[in-house]
Amino acid sequence: DSGLRFHYVAAGERGKPLMLLLHGFPEFWYSWRHQLREFKSEYRVVALDLRGYGETDAPSHKENYKLDCLITDIKDILESLGYNKCVLIGHDWGGMIAWLVAICYPEMVTKLIVVNFPHPSVFTEYILRHPSQLIKSGYYFFFQMPWFPEFMFTVNDFKVLKSLFTSQATGIGRKGCRLTAEDIEAYLYVFSQPGALTGPINHYRTIF
Repeated sequence: DSGLRFHYVAAGERGKPLMLLLHGFPEFWYSWRHQLREFKSEYRVVALDLRGYGETDAPSHKENYKLDCLITDIKDILESLGYNKCVLIGHDWGGMIAWLVAICYPEMVTKLIVVNFPHPSVFTEYILRHPSQLIKSGYYFFFQMPWFPEFMFTVNDFKVLKSLFTSQATGIGRKGCRLTAEDIEAYLYVFSQPGALTGPINHYRTIF
């Protein structure tokens, strides 16, 4: 209904139960490449590029990234794929969206799996009571600024973006599970396209 075109990658036969995967920031469908292979024998697995990400359309106005829009996107996509319910899996910001979809449309979610994002009301209550968490979530406030966050990601050949995936603090650290050079290049390719960071950061610019 939004008129936007959404890009997704699918595995598994049509007609099998749907597993819908929602990525976090700064990611895209590629973050679910292993799950696409793992679950395709039992499910129709669909990894989505969220609104503003990757090859999905990116509206220019930040008002188009309000949570209501993001929730409705998932409902519309589910129906467009020919399903009325799914196993819904979300990571990070995609986890926030997954929680809200389950709250607003519980009949559409047979199972909910959220990785790395607490229930929204618990998160809000916790952050108000614990200043340390407010500091850890400080990037929410940093992302409210126009254009500068996008610029910071591009400095020094996207050093910040690379660090998010490879540093000890935030990177994938399990032995044998680190991102390959090819994996890093996939993320750099997507987010180095003109304007490719504005849509993802706009998700955060409407959160307040």
